[in-house]
Amino acid sequence: MKLGLGTVQFGVPYGVSNTHGQPDAAEVKRILLMAENAGVSVLDTATSYGEAEATLGQSLGPHHNFAIVTKTPVLGGGRTVGESIDILRSTFETSLRRMKQDSVYGLLLHQSADLFTPEGQRIADAMLELVENGLVQKIGVSVYTAEEIDGVLNVFTPDLVQLPLSIFDQRLLCSGHLAMLKSRGMEIHVRSVFLQGLMLMESAPAYFQPIRGHMERYAEFLRQTGMSRIEAALSFVSAVPEVDVAIVGVACSKELAEVLSAHERAKGRRENFAAFAIEDESMVNPALWKLH
Repeated sequence: MKLGLGTVQFGVPYGVSNTHGQPDAAEVKRILLMAENAGVSVLDTATSYGEAEATLGQSLGPHHNFAIVTKTPVLGGGRTVGESIDILRSTFETSLRRMKQDSVYGLLLHQSADLFTPEGQRIADAMLELVENGLVQKIGVSVYTAEEIDGVLNVFTPDLVQLPLSIFDQRLLCSGHLAMLKSRGMEIHVRSVFLQGLMLMESAPAYFQPIRGHMERYAEFLRQTGMSRIEAALSFVSAVPEVDVAIVGVACSKELAEVLSAHERAKGRRENFAAFAIEDESMVNPALWKLH
């Protein structure tokens, strides 16, 4: 399993545990240099991540070694077929300009529901045209649930799927969808490995009161095994053979150094985390959290 670097923190303040806010330009360059020197292979970004794409354009040198994956805006919302396709193409061209790239490794639909509309097949075809024109290597989709995956596969077969996976959120592992996607030859990138930082917190916001006992049992498990929270989170995903890349987000170079060190320590660790899976989606899907 390789590490990828999420860049949402470069564009907007993000994460339930983020106390640093957005890094400045100098810190972003330090993060990218450290990541590249450590062999981090993927940068994950999106047109909706505020200034993240522009920040990458200002910070990346012309000969970097990263595979960049970006995402479309939401294309639905009552638009006509032609409007959706025009937005996809024009936004992607803007993404390339902002990042100062001639092409990218991956383009993902940020919202899979865009495929479940009358223009869904046309949207998939428009993405394929970008591959045929040499602007993208792999196209795919970002998903949250098993139902989304099943729906996507009724429209097209992605090259790349990004999905959530963590010690607390094992839904797609238990459902068999991870194994199914890999059996069909798809590249799998997992996000929310730290669950927006929840996995790293000693004390969680009041919203998570329903799983307080669960989190206390998990903390005791870590004490018994001697693993740090970062090490445990990375150990879990690295032990899942279907995972190609684990996307991690940091707000400063110090955090990245901690992640890289923990990733090295996590290699070869094989603890059983099955007991810490949480089935309540409202606790493990950040899109459903009501923190304020």
